[in-house]
Amino acid sequence: MRTMQIIVFILLSLMLAMPAIAEEARPVPAEAEPFVLLLMAAKNADAMGMRGAFSTRIRDDREQGDWNKHLRQAKVSLAKMFGDYALADFSFVFSGDKREGVLTVMYRDVEQFSMPVVWESEGWKLNER
Repeated sequence: MRTMQIIVFILLSLMLAMPAIAEEARPVPAEAEPFVLLLMAAKNADAMGMRGAFSTRIRDDREQGDWNKHLRQAKVSLAKMFGDYALADFSFVFSGDKREGVLTVMYRDVEQFSMPVVWESEGWKLNER
């Protein structure tokens, strides 16, 4: 799972480094990386990638159930909210400290919602499903 996150992060970094995309893309703060992983997992039907965007507390909660089901739900919800979204359509604001905080997600410069994030040994993670 960690390998998949690294691969996704490298691919995202490479995409942002390409001049044509970099002109449209906005910098992604480290605290927003798990939300970006969630967006990419939904687009790529990657349940394990989506699971990896969440904190250990959520991943280890047996009541979370079937991650493939959660992926299908996320895909439908994101499509309803944002249509055929592109990463460049999103921007983020983080408020908090070096261990936890709140990530505000904006789509085409309009605030959509806020989510708690937490720092773990693997990096920033979403702390709410």
